[in-house]
Amino acid sequence: MTASMVMWSGLVIPWLSLFFLRSGAIRRYIAVALFVTVINTIISQLAWHYHWWTIEKPIFTWSKIIDVPLVYSIFPVGTMWLFAYTYRRFIRYLIANLLVDAGFAFGISRWLDHLGLIKTGSMAHWQVYMLMVGSSVIIYLFQMWVEGEDVEVHIGTINRIKT
Repeated sequence: MTASMVMWSGLVIPWLSLFFLRSGAIRRYIAVALFVTVINTIISQLAWHYHWWTIEKPIFTWSKIIDVPLVYSIFPVGTMWLFAYTYRRFIRYLIANLLVDAGFAFGISRWLDHLGLIKTGSMAHWQVYMLMVGSSVIIYLFQMWVEGEDVEVHIGTINRIKT
């Protein structure tokens, strides 16, 4: 499989998968999908600046900083799928994210590096994993805020405020 096919598949297939997700879930979780896109765009710019990783074979010539299929397709669509099946069950959400993030940080990113699509830099795979897990908690809190839930965050716990 060529690098170009991998990149184009990563851009198109996730969006096509939304035909199998109930439409109410898309409407409900589109805000958190857009939020994760903003977060990942910022992370990608930081990664470029600090040499955490580089995009070696971008899908578009203008996208050397941001991996377009990951940031604008796989991550937002994957977020909608994860939220559709785990939201309001934080432990299930966290376990699913721990598994998916580990698969990406220790498996898929190495495969992309092997294909020559990305090149790892100063950030180790375990650091990418921790960055992804931290982001997943932030986006979960964002979705709670979107849905109008009052939340108190204390180190180690998240409490919903009953009003």
